[in-house]
Amino acid sequence: MKRFLFTLALFAISFCLLNASDPQVPATNQPAKNQQLSDDEAFKLKINGLINQRRLLSMNIYQQRVELINTDSNLRIMHQAIIDLHEKMAKQLNDNPKIVSLIDKGKDIDKAIAQAIQDYQSKKGSSK
Repeated sequence: MKRFLFTLALFAISFCLLNASDPQVPATNQPAKNQQLSDDEAFKLKINGLINQRRLLSMNIYQQRVELINTDSNLRIMHQAIIDLHEKMAKQLNDNPKIVSLIDKGKDIDKAIAQAIQDYQSKKGSSK
């Protein structure tokens, strides 16, 4: 159970890091400086810039939170208490027959995905 939660936590952190570290969205078809931007182009440039600023800010907030949890003993204790409660709740939830059934269905879907990928790769490899 702890291994599952640890994997889930790593996945969530990785997802956050990947989203936050996305390269800035390049402005496509950016006109020369002497050309006037259409309203749509100006809007896209403005929104892309704001989205990039938000991504950087989100990453900074995440890094500051991690640093504070690591350096502040009270926050570290609260964080560990949350992790412990989450583990306890996950164990109780995973003991529920409805959840067990859904988890089993998820495992079956994961197996089907893995099999489809394997079949595709072997088909692609044999066609070379």
